[in-house]
Amino acid sequence: MTITAARFTARYADADGRWQRVATGCRDEVAARAVLAELVRRVELVNANVITPEQDAVADQQTVPFAEHVEAFVTRRTKHAPNGVTLVGQNNSRARLTRLANDCGFRVLSDLRSETLDRWMRDRLADGMSPANINEFRNELVIFANWCVRNKRLLVNPVNDVPKLDATSNSGRKRRSMTEGELVKLLRVARWRPLAEFGRLRANKKAEDVNAAIELTESKSKRGKWTYSPLTLDNLEASVDRARERLKANPQFIAKQERLGRERELIFKTLVLTGLRKGNWHRSRLGNSTSTPTSRSSRCTRRTKRTAKGTPFPFESTWPMTCGSGCKRSKTNAAGQATRTASESP
Repeated sequence: MTITAARFTARYADADGRWQRVATGCRDEVAARAVLAELVRRVELVNANVITPEQDAVADQQTVPFAEHVEAFVTRRTKHAPNGVTLVGQNNSRARLTRLANDCGFRVLSDLRSETLDRWMRDRLADGMSPANINEFRNELVIFANWCVRNKRLLVNPVNDVPKLDATSNSGRKRRSMTEGELVKLLRVARWRPLAEFGRLRANKKAEDVNAAIELTESKSKRGKWTYSPLTLDNLEASVDRARERLKANPQFIAKQERLGRERELIFKTLVLTGLRKGNWHRSRLGNSTSTPTSRSSRCTRRTKRTAKGTPFPFESTWPMTCGSGCKRSKTNAAGQATRTASESP
């Protein structure tokens, strides 16, 4: 039985003498023979050393849609990701490259132009996009083009010469130190929020002002009709009082939430008084701290990966006493809870 295909297929011998079958995509025989003649001409150019085999391989990739190259790029394996790039990384790369392709008109790899990318970057900067965000798009396209060169999809990277924007010249948000009043508010919220979360009022979802909440006493009201009002500095103390009233039958849970808030307050206070970052704080040892009564600052040792002895850093002399009292209070609460549990057991 013979089945006639709808489109013609070209069969020819490549530069290595191996027979290849390539779909021409043509329904007309004359057009299909023209495609075959172009393939044979490229083989003759390779045999005559007019073009290199790499150039011939790149020519086969010029008709592949840009989106297919992107999908192959995002699912690649790298040295740092031998099992493939993470799903988050794939989505970010795909989103950036797809936007560049739509905005710049990249349909195939031959459409990549440095002037096109440079013009897109200047237009986005004029629209208000931050230079750092624009550089992320530029870096993504450069990495993609380098990958195409390594996989013989491009001969050279056409966008490698596009310069980056100065991300420090037009920062969207100026960093500043917290004022004393802001720090006091931060410590207060960190201290009482775990408990205040259980004292929030219920508010009707259809109400225009969500903050104007009232306590709903009808237990039959559906959950989809109401929501909890947000916590603010004004209603924080009232929410704590309501939480104590609601949870008065479970004092152990109240103590647990208070201990959690105390831990958060100590963490924020420690980071402020020591100037440490979160990673350095996790490697610090309170037991290695030393201080003198006459000095306003003390020294504590933190271990790093480079040295086993640790690196000393200064901190305020009141910090060990604050942390020590917090740790002692936590141990006391834990011991009291263990005693109650032992007494209640048969």
